[in-house]
Amino acid sequence: MSDNQQTQDQQPSGIFSWFKSKWQTNKTAVIAASSAAALIISLTAAALLFNGDKNDVQDGGNNGGTASEQIETAPENTIDNYDAENNTITLPGDNANDVVEPEPEEPVIEDTVIDSPEEVLELIDANGLNDVFAKEVSRIKSGSLNAASQATKDIGHYLANGLKVSEDDSLANQFFQASYDMNHNVQAAHSIGYQALHGLGMDKSLDLAEKMLSEAQDGGHPLAQAHLKYLNSIK
Repeated sequence: MSDNQQTQDQQPSGIFSWFKSKWQTNKTAVIAASSAAALIISLTAAALLFNGDKNDVQDGGNNGGTASEQIETAPENTIDNYDAENNTITLPGDNANDVVEPEPEEPVIEDTVIDSPEEVLELIDANGLNDVFAKEVSRIKSGSLNAASQATKDIGHYLANGLKVSEDDSLANQFFQASYDMNHNVQAAHSIGYQALHGLGMDKSLDLAEKMLSEAQDGGHPLAQAHLKYLNSIK
């Protein structure tokens, strides 16, 4: 074999040895570069596919395709003042023309209970009895609650028996009740019980009669026991 031929035969081995040496030295860097290149290619392909799908969805909506697109839908119009076109809710007071109803006022409860000397004087004046019961009016104005209550009861007694004035059981009951409401006057309690027992100036009520006569008896009224005995006999 000639020297030239031998030299030619040795050249491929030398080149292979050089590549092998370079590969051993740089194979880590080569593998990393190859991996990076593969990742870049994959991301690029994914982006192209995503853009293609997006265009298909848009084209499908315009051209009658089967692609669907998720959209946000407005709530059903089940709320007062809901504007479906603008997807808004108008609250009271938002518009200048809105009329906001005021809170309803609490009803005023009229005080119809006569339980003070001043209210008794008003009752006397309303019925034109100032002159007839001038002495009782003076006692009511005395400043003593007990004296005012007793004078009020006396006016009821006069009215119930037709003394000084015409008999008026209904008006008499108002004075009896006012006297009782001022300080639980025992005589007034007896009179109310008696009127309720017989239905004088009011509807007959055995329950009210028993309550008032029992209270009068407990307070020492001398006639209350006899009326209670009669009440129990007719129950």
